[in-house]
Formats: sequence, C-alpha cells, structure tokens
Amino acid sequence: MQLKKNSWGNISSPNHQFKDLDSKDVAQNTISNHSNGIVYGMGRSYGDVCLNQDGLLWKSKKLNRLISFDEKLGILECESGMTLKSIQDLVIPKGWMLPVSPGTQFVTVGGAIANDIHGKNHHQAGTFGNHITEILLLRSDSDPILCGPNKNKNWFKATIGGIGLTGIIFSCKIQLKKINGSWLEAESIPFQGLDKFFELTKESDSDWEYTAAWIDCLYKKEIRGIFERGKHVIKDKKFKNFQISFPFTPPFSLVNKLTISIFNPIYFFLKSFFSGKRTIHYSKFLHPLDNIHNWNRMYGTRGFYQFQCVMPHESSKETLKKMLDLITELKMGSFLAVLKSFSNFEPVGLLSFSEPGITFAMDFPNKGNKTELLFHELEKIVIQSGGKIYLAKDMLMSKESFEASYKSLDSFATFRDPNISSQMSKRLFGDSIG
Repeated sequence: MQLKKNSWGNISSPNHQFKDLDSKDVAQNTISNHSNGIVYGMGRSYGDVCLNQDGLLWKSKKLNRLISFDEKLGILECESGMTLKSIQDLVIPKGWMLPVSPGTQFVTVGGAIANDIHGKNHHQAGTFGNHITEILLLRSDSDPILCGPNKNKNWFKATIGGIGLTGIIFSCKIQLKKINGSWLEAESIPFQGLDKFFELTKESDSDWEYTAAWIDCLYKKEIRGIFERGKHVIKDKKFKNFQISFPFTPPFSLVNKLTISIFNPIYFFLKSFFSGKRTIHYSKFLHPLDNIHNWNRMYGTRGFYQFQCVMPHESSKETLKKMLDLITELKMGSFLAVLKSFSNFEPVGLLSFSEPGITFAMDFPNKGNKTELLFHELEKIVIQSGGKIYLAKDMLMSKESFEASYKSLDSFATFRDPNISSQMSKRLFGDSIG
C-alpha cells in the first residue's frame, strides 16, 4: 500500500510502502525479508531521519505494550512504540518520571533512543541514553541482540543515537527517576547579553534541575532573552490541561518577518512583566507546545526547517554572534530560538549529538533557496567552531560536514544493518539501497 508520510517540518510528502509492526515475530520477519526500510514512530523528527522516498516505512505504533514496571526500583520495560506521554501518565502518579524528556512527549521510546534525545536537564541527567539499561535489537543478518551498558556494549553504543540504522529497536528497559511531585517551582528571568546568559546558567546548574533560555534573535542591540529554570516541589494539586488544535494548513506561512517583528518584542515584554517565581505543572514547563496540536501547520504548505547545533563552550560566544549577525544580514528570523547548556556528560552513543557545550535551536519557514543558503552558511560557522548539527532535526547538512563533525563514523559503519536505509542515510552516508 502507498502511504504519504511527512516528518514534523512538512517539507515534503514522499510516497512510501508501509508495514505495521505489531509483534516481535512480525518485526523480525519484516527486517529479515524486506530491504530499504526504516522504522517510523510518531513522525516528530523535523527532517528526513524517519523518511524513505521509494522505500519502506515500518510503523511501530502498535508496538506499544508495557512489559513490566518495578514500582520499588523504578525500572520500566516496554516495547519501542510506546510514547513518552503514555509512560508519564502511568508512572507519575506512582512517584516516578522519565529522567529525560524532550520538548514534546509525543515521541516513541524507540525514537528517543535512536536520536538519543535530550531535555532541559542535561546538566544534571545527561541524555535519554544515559538511563537505558537494556535494548532488544532485531537484526536482518543475525539473531536478536540483547545489549546494554555492560552487555554487548559496542552494539549498545552504536544503537543509542544510531538514527535507527543498526536494527529494529523492539523493546528496552528504562531506569526512571524518583520525584516528589509533578509540579515545579519555576522562575523566569529577563536578561541582556550573552555574558548574563552564561552567568545565569552557571549559578543555576547545581540547584535547578531544568534550565533553558528563549532569545530574541531579531533584536539589533545586545542579545536579549528570557532565562527559564525549574525544579520539582512537593505539591498535591489538580491539573486541568486546556488544549487547542491548529485547525488547517494556511496557503502561506503565518511565521514571517512581520509577525516575528511583532511577536518577539511583545513576548519579551510580557515575560519580563510577569517574571519571577511561580508554580507550574511539569507539562506546561517542559512541553508548552504540546497543548497546541498540529502547531506545525502555522508554517503553511511549504513547511519549515529547524536548525539545531552544539558548539564548544570556549568558542560559543563568538559562534553565536556570527550566527545571529548572519540571520540579521539575510533578513531571516525565528520566534522559536532556544539556548541551552550541555554539561560534561560524555556522549553515550557513537552518533550521539549532545556533548559539552552550548546548543542553539531555531525554526525557520521554508523560503526555498533563501532558507537553504542560510542553513549552509550557519552550517559552515558551526563546523568551523568545532561543533555539529543535530541529526534528529536536520534535512540540509552536507555529507562533508557530517563526516567532519561526527568523528566515530568509521566505527559506526560496522554496526549498520544491511536492510535498513532512510532518506537521511542516503544523503549523508551515500547509501545505494533502493
């Protein structure tokens, strides 16, 4: 059957053949007998890591079973199609929580492992891969492999952050973290200047579990933004979650120079006016856009790209300034521009993105060649700084930049499954499958 599937950026709608994975036997048979396939979870990757033009998509939505949950030790075992939200809904009332969660809960466990996702608490918890204790990996050319930090360790390191190319992640075990409540004490702090951002980051690292900053990337004077930090508090309070849905895809992007030039100053003013401490539910703090279903539609029929990079601490100020100057010069802009600090956790996987430094993420509407030019110039700046680009968000990085920034590619290549390929692997690895 033909199926059109997008990634979250809605840049393209390639046709795919698809097959549902609903059991271990079906998954093993699928990978053993079908080549040029990639697992597709919730489709929340922004670029082409989960797409596969003229190939197969192996949908993991039905691999959503909870296998076991040890409420005393906080160890949860589940199939890879289970979403982070379904896990949180199950374990938070019992005093546990996923140790790391990205900006959305609507991603699968398999996707979180394959992209080694990070959250606002990297400085204390590292990445998702730091808390995986076991993975059951199905291969097309061997028996299933059970791997973990202390068993078949090389397979584990290849699969964490391995963008789905080492096999089908069928199930895993996760070490959850104990919490004293689902509410956070949060604080918003307006700041000006990168030095102030680094100062706030440093002073928050030990006492605040979650930190991140929004910045106004169009502000022509010294950089300004809102620094957000939060930590769990003991609070028994009912939470009513009000959600809305973006009802349709407009013919043009609602995110443009005019709307950003209006939105950013208003957002900075309002967040500054209402700054200070407050109590907020974890979902509102960690996943604010989850309450707007299909928010990606606001970028119109042409979709949008996200650019996310990490740069070493020592070169981050100069690199950020170069990127922001370029955005201003090309008259581009983003109202979803986020700065976060990564601490000294070593990358878990061979292709893991997170490493010590500063990460910067921005969304841009697709303006064709103009946007591609911006991204390629930003890419050059990042690579020259010694940084790299996040594969979960990428759709435009060159093969040369990929090879220059991901140092363990040669080691990773030996763990590739011969029947697995994606649009990203064809673009960056030069796959000839399909």
